[in-house]
Amino acid sequence: MLEIRTIANPGGMPVESTKPTKPTSIPKPTSSPKPKTEAKHSVPGATVITLDAGNKVYICSPFHPVGDTVEAQTKSIKAHKILARYACRFAVAKGYSPLCPHLYYPEFLDDDVEDEREIGMLLGMVGLSECKELWVIGRRISEGMKKEIDQARRWGIPVKRYIPRFTPEEHLLKAIFGDDFPYTEMV
Repeated sequence: MLEIRTIANPGGMPVESTKPTKPTSIPKPTSSPKPKTEAKHSVPGATVITLDAGNKVYICSPFHPVGDTVEAQTKSIKAHKILARYACRFAVAKGYSPLCPHLYYPEFLDDDVEDEREIGMLLGMVGLSECKELWVIGRRISEGMKKEIDQARRWGIPVKRYIPRFTPEEHLLKAIFGDDFPYTEMV
């Protein structure tokens, strides 16, 4: 893991220092309260959506490829990106401001290079610290997702589970267990 820290030099000017470390836990950054801003937008033929800038939600969905061949892995990443985009659109439609680091950081950080993946994960954790909720998207939880979920729980950030479409069995389980069923359908 690569940790980036700012240290003071003898002249008093901050200097960036990089030191490989493996922290045991990440403290939640503190930030000053931000002014609440709202915006109402509509698309012709669509409903009006009210967005609250302080209503951030962290989208936690798979990104790392699965499959035994390059073709299968490429296909899985494409499907993971589609799922993440769908989740972001769903969040916006519900009035949330989504944060989905795995749609952004892989554009300039290589997920296959361990140090760059760690930097992306660390940057994602900084974003997570500013969110009101973490939304787990889909049925599969990857190792990276597990780290994000564990960190959100340590920080007291509520974790919710969403599935794009229920199977007939899940509809039945929701009908039987009601609010005790752990998933919410994204419709």
